[in-house]
Amino acid sequence: MQYFIVLLKNFSSAVFQSSLSVTFSALCGGYVYGKTGTILSPGFPDFYPNSLNCTWTIEVSHGKVHLVFHTFHLEENHDYLSITEDGNFQVPVARLTGSVLPPSVKAGLYGNFSAQLQFISDFSMSYEGFNITFSEYDLEPCEGPGVPASSRRMGLSFQVGDSLNFSCFPGYRLEGESKITCLGGGRRVWSNMLPRCIGKMSCGASSLGPEGVLLSPNFPSNYSNNHECIYRITTEKGKGIRLKVGFFALSLLTFITHIMEVPSIK
Repeated sequence: MQYFIVLLKNFSSAVFQSSLSVTFSALCGGYVYGKTGTILSPGFPDFYPNSLNCTWTIEVSHGKVHLVFHTFHLEENHDYLSITEDGNFQVPVARLTGSVLPPSVKAGLYGNFSAQLQFISDFSMSYEGFNITFSEYDLEPCEGPGVPASSRRMGLSFQVGDSLNFSCFPGYRLEGESKITCLGGGRRVWSNMLPRCIGKMSCGASSLGPEGVLLSPNFPSNYSNNHECIYRITTEKGKGIRLKVGFFALSLLTFITHIMEVPSIK
């Protein structure tokens, strides 16, 4: 059987034989760049050598790296192929061994567009190794994060790289990051957790103007015990006050004693 295997920037010089067959010997590791390519274990399709420590870096022009396995046979629990997207092989995306053909793997972080493969073999048995092709694919958008209660969100697109900004209604303070960015990928992650808006009004307050918001302490979280709060609302002369309750939940031992109108004093 004759083999003709083309590698992208990852092979040694060809050896031409009198039979006109062409053989390429795969290198142990290297840098590979392109929309598509092939990664072979050293010696493939023959058995790989012992005591290898090979690292490949795959970089695509955009998106993430999609790895498809066509052949995979390593000494189980002794020889490993690890795949990572941030260079940290201590916490890989996948760590593969044995002879079961793995499912395809997608790796790569937004703004990085690369993945790393590390192949380690021990001093004893070896097998055919692996034949892997890669291609680039677009990052999936993030899922809509929603809008926190008592807040407004600026931004409608959830594509990779898009940012959303949050701000709270009057009477609330923002807890968390006001800006989150879609990092995308198979996991569809945002750069930060969704913030929330907490009532910043203390126990009792004065409100002056045509409209406003009155909040119990720590709203929407539970108010603490032993409060006696007085809220004073002041409007222009000749104007009335209309109270609209948006949310109301008190314990049986909590009372609103009275609401009274106090005439202005000149």
